[in-house]
Amino acid sequence: MNILKLKNTINVRRLSLLFITLILCFSLVACSKEKSDSIESNPSEQNQESDSADLIPQEKKLDTQVEPIDTVKEITDADMIDSIIRDQTEIGDLEKSKDNKGIHLILKQDKELVSVPMDYPFANWLSEQKKPVLFECIADYSKPAQESLPYLYGIADHYQDKLLVCVVDVTEAKDLIDMLELKYVPSFFVSKDLNVFQIATSFDLYANPSLIDNIEQVLNKE
Repeated sequence: MNILKLKNTINVRRLSLLFITLILCFSLVACSKEKSDSIESNPSEQNQESDSADLIPQEKKLDTQVEPIDTVKEITDADMIDSIIRDQTEIGDLEKSKDNKGIHLILKQDKELVSVPMDYPFANWLSEQKKPVLFECIADYSKPAQESLPYLYGIADHYQDKLLVCVVDVTEAKDLIDMLELKYVPSFFVSKDLNVFQIATSFDLYANPSLIDNIEQVLNKE
C-alpha cells in the first residue's frame, strides 16, 4: 500500500487511510458499563458500579498475566523527548504539531519506564510504525480509566520489545473521539499494518478472554 509523505501539514489522505480501516472487532470486545464510563454523559451524573448480584469469577485473570506498575517517570525536557521518540519510534517525514495534546508514549528508557509526550499528529505517527501500537483512551473523570493505568504500564514493560504503548487522554485529544467513534472510556485499541482494532471498551480484571489475550490475538493475526 502506497503511503504519501507528510510535508508541512497533516496529510488528510493518510489520515483517512488509517482510520477508514478502523475495525470494530466486536468478537474481541467485552463491553461492561460498570467498568467503563460513557463519553457522552455528564461525568457528575454517571452511575457508580452496579449493585447487581451478578456472580463474580474467582480469578482476576489479568493479574496472573501482567504485574501492574503504579507510577512512571514523566519526561519534560524537550531535547530528551525528541531524542527518545526519534530513537525508539518511526518518524519518517512527520512534522511536530503544537496542537497535539493529551497523548503520551510509555516505554523503557535506560531500564526505567517513562512517559513521553507525543508531539506528532497521532494518526500519521501510527501509520509510520513498524511495531504494533497499543493505545488506551482515558479521561480524567473516569475512575475505571485511572484504575487501568498501572496495568497499562505493566503491559508496556512486558511487551517492550514487541509493542509500543500510548495513553490518549480524550479530554485533551478531543478530535480522536469522533475519529475512533469512541463511546466509552477506558477503551483499548491496537494499531497494526494500517488497521486499528478495538479490543476492549472497559477495564475488567476478571474478563476472559483478558486484555492480554485480546492483544495476543491481534499480534498473532496474519
